[in-house]
Amino acid sequence: MTPEDETAWFARVAAALDDDGRLPAMVGDSVARWDAFPFELADDARTRPVVGLADVDRPREGEDCDTCSCHDVDPTDGSIPAAVAGTVEAGPNAVWRNESWLVRRFDRVGLPIIMMLWPHAHHDFTDLPDDLATELGLLTVRLAAAIETLPSVGRCHVSRWGDGGAHAHVWFLGRPLRHPQVMGSVAVVWDDLLPALPDDVRDANARAVVAELVRRHGGQALGVARS
Repeated sequence: MTPEDETAWFARVAAALDDDGRLPAMVGDSVARWDAFPFELADDARTRPVVGLADVDRPREGEDCDTCSCHDVDPTDGSIPAAVAGTVEAGPNAVWRNESWLVRRFDRVGLPIIMMLWPHAHHDFTDLPDDLATELGLLTVRLAAAIETLPSVGRCHVSRWGDGGAHAHVWFLGRPLRHPQVMGSVAVVWDDLLPALPDDVRDANARAVVAELVRRHGGQALGVARS
């Protein structure tokens, strides 16, 4: 049997839809039944109507290397433009760099820390040359370990979502220690619900992580991490 294409996959989905075009409500062992799920449901969660396949996959920011906002990065301080990954506003968010990679922290976080790692050179995640892919493995381990040294962090979650921007970027999320609900994949949702960290706490966390990353991997502290 050969792997199925997207039309065969969607045909199976369409066969499961009700008259309103909805999939069955989340029941049984679905995420809505997890103790960590952040919403209390009066009844089974109702799914949105499912739309059909698009003619093509949605294009991402930076699909064309010449138009990617990575070209706007300031080589002196590593400042990152707002359009990268389409998620946060520009600002003093670059906190670490070396010859090939840059790390930024996020301005508004409810989790103890969220950071993003991305290469200076324009590559998609699956197109990274061997030298960058090798260092990505080392940096992933070392940055996650540095984040886990924060006293408020129980574990660092590492995620790659590539639907917003074509320039490779990897997310690092420090989930809080000893909180039984802010766990696993729903920690991302909890981040939007939790009160934002005070600026001084957010920046102190970034400085501590970067100091540990420099110790483990070298590189240079930037911005608030340099203070």
